Amino acid sequence: MPMVHSGQYPIEYYYPGLGTGPNYNTTGFGPTAENCRFTWTDSGRTFGRKPIFEKQYVGKCIDIRVEANYTRCLDSVVSGTYDPPFAGADEIPMQCCPTASGPIKYAIIGGEFPPSLLFDIDTGSMTGQIDTLQEINPNRFGFIERKEFTEIDYLDGSIGGGKVFFTVRAFDSGNTSDYSDREFVFHIRTNWALRRDRMLLNMNNQSYLDSMKEQGFFVGPGCDEYEEDIF
Repeated sequence: MPMVHSGQYPIEYYYPGLGTGPNYNTTGFGPTAENCRFTWTDSGRTFGRKPIFEKQYVGKCIDIRVEANYTRCLDSVVSGTYDPPFAGADEIPMQCCPTASGPIKYAIIGGEFPPSLLFDIDTGSMTGQIDTLQEINPNRFGFIERKEFTEIDYLDGSIGGGKVFFTVRAFDSGNTSDYSDREFVFHIRTNWALRRDRMLLNMNNQSYLDSMKEQGFFVGPGCDEYEEDIF
């Protein structure tokens, strides 16, 4: 399944081997690798501070992004570089000093990235909506075919939450053979209010509710609803 990217140029512009449509193949990215020429910022700044729920909108109520910079060395004067927090410039091995050919770009190269999220190649930011765990990986989290539940069995097949793993590549846009890959984790919590509504409403009422929501009725309180774990 193609990862959904956006940016000034499509991801195939940088990695032509990916192909398009049914010919899309993530092996076109080549093997994964770590590269000391790149220094990643602490993902805990964005991935760990706020809870992430199923069907939550990203980019509107919560900002999620990844970020890497070229590693700074004494003999490397590259715009936008900086000292890694764990070492001074004089402690960086010479092989880690980058010779940058272009600005850093990003790509999702594998894993279980939510299909309704859009990943920005140029900024590493994400926008869209967090899918349910069953939608992200039905084989691992289980797929529920039942549409009608009672007050007794409405939790059958449900789970409290789960971890979703995916891999991001930061690469030199002028030399795509120079890159660094890192695995990230979404700790997605089940949106119990949404699941309860879906399971308890019959099909006619669900259709009515969906139709009214499309017309702008029954909207939530806005971004404040994600400030605390209220579900």
